[in-house]
Amino acid sequence: MSITLILLFVLAAAALIIYLVKSGSKEFKPKLTYKERIELERKIDEESKHTTKIVADSEIDLEIDSETEEVAEKEISPNTTPVYTFPPKDCLEELLKLEKMADSTNDEFNLAFSSAISRAKENDFRNSLTEFSKALDILSDDPVTLYCRALIKCKLDNYESAAGDFTSAISANLENVNAFFYRGVARYHIKEYSVALQDFTSYVNSVPDYPLAFHYIGLVKSKTQDYNGAIEGFSTAVELNPLFAEAYFERAMAKEYLGDREGCCSDLKAAMNKGHLDSYHYIRKYCSEGGSSS
Repeated sequence: MSITLILLFVLAAAALIIYLVKSGSKEFKPKLTYKERIELERKIDEESKHTTKIVADSEIDLEIDSETEEVAEKEISPNTTPVYTFPPKDCLEELLKLEKMADSTNDEFNLAFSSAISRAKENDFRNSLTEFSKALDILSDDPVTLYCRALIKCKLDNYESAAGDFTSAISANLENVNAFFYRGVARYHIKEYSVALQDFTSYVNSVPDYPLAFHYIGLVKSKTQDYNGAIEGFSTAVELNPLFAEAYFERAMAKEYLGDREGCCSDLKAAMNKGHLDSYHYIRKYCSEGGSSS
C-alpha cells in the first residue's frame, strides 16, 4: 500500500515538473485586436523608412566629403601651376617674394643671396646690392639673382643699370613675366619711351587686367604726345580700377592737351573725389569761372 502511494506521489510530481517546464518555454504573446495590429504595423513601417533615410543621408554626406577631399587634394597638388600675382608698385615687395628662391648646391652663393635679402629687409639697399653682386660673382647667369639685383637698383634709382639686369635675367630664361613690367618702368624713368612701351605691351599681352600697367602705357604715350593713345591707356586703367585717382588725373591732363576742357574738368573732379588732392589746384586753374581758357 505504501509502495503504491509513493509511486502515485512520484508520478504526480513528474507531471507537475513537465507542466512547469512547458509553461516556462512559451513566449509572452499578448493578444491584439485587428485594429491595434494594423496601427502597430504602420508605426513599424514608418520607423523603417526613417531609418533608411538617415542611412541614405549619411551615405550622401560621405560622398560629398569624399568629393571635397578630392578637390582639396587637387588644389594643393604640387604639379599645379601657380597663378601670377600683380607686380607691386614697390620693388621691395616684389623682391621679398623671392627670398626663398635661392636654390644652389653652392653654400657660398646661398649665404650671399640670403644676406642680400636680409639687408634689403632692413632698407640697407647699398649693401644688399653688394651681396647680390657677390652671389653673381659665383653664379653669373642665375636669372633670379639678376632679377633681384635689378629690383634693388630700382630702389636706388639706378634705372639704367637696372634695365640691363632685367634684360640679362630675361635672356637667362627667367620665368617671371613681371620682369617685363619692371624693365618697362626702368626704361620709362630713363626716357626710353619706345622700348618701355614694348615692355608694357608685352606684359599686358600676358596679364591683361593689371591697372598700373595700362597707367604706364598712358604715361608713355603722353610723353610721346600721343594723347588719344594716352587717354585709351588711362581709360583702361580706371575701368579695371574705378578708384584709381592718379589715372583720372593723368587722363584729365591728356584731355586738356586735346582741348577737351569739359572732359578735363570732369576727370579732375573725379580724381579729387578719389583722393588726388593736387587736382584741387588744377580745378581752380581750369574749371572755375574765370579760369584760363584753352
